Amino acid sequence: MKAFSCLFMVMLMMMLSCKSNKGTVRSGNLPYTFAFMDADNIEAVFKHAKETEKLIFLDIYTDWCMPCKMMDENIFSDKKLGEYYNEQFISMKVNAEKGKGIDIANKYRVQAYPTLLFLDSKGKVIVTKMGSASRREMYELAEEALYNT
Repeated sequence: MKAFSCLFMVMLMMMLSCKSNKGTVRSGNLPYTFAFMDADNIEAVFKHAKETEKLIFLDIYTDWCMPCKMMDENIFSDKKLGEYYNEQFISMKVNAEKGKGIDIANKYRVQAYPTLLFLDSKGKVIVTKMGSASRREMYELAEEALYNT
């Protein structure tokens, strides 16, 4: 019984300590260092990627996904990583359960959240990572995508 009480308290503390990203703007004035483009117009993202000769980094998330929230807080707020991604990629966040995000998640057959995709300007997948990624993994994924184009 004591072990159950301790486990319950730990879980309660974890839930209360998590910051909510509800209402976080996904484009415009971002709380991130990643310059995420508007998720409602993926065609504009493809066009911009073609014009700038950059690849696309796509973060597919849901509002309820704890690893997604951890990525928001710990990865997408990292200044050095954000600067690197902004130089190399056109970045976009897509909520898989809202608006056009539903179609995008279906198109790329997303099965887990977050799903991190690296695409060419035509929408072809170069690299896929299901689940969250550390800073080191984010650099490795980026290098793999850049190398494989």
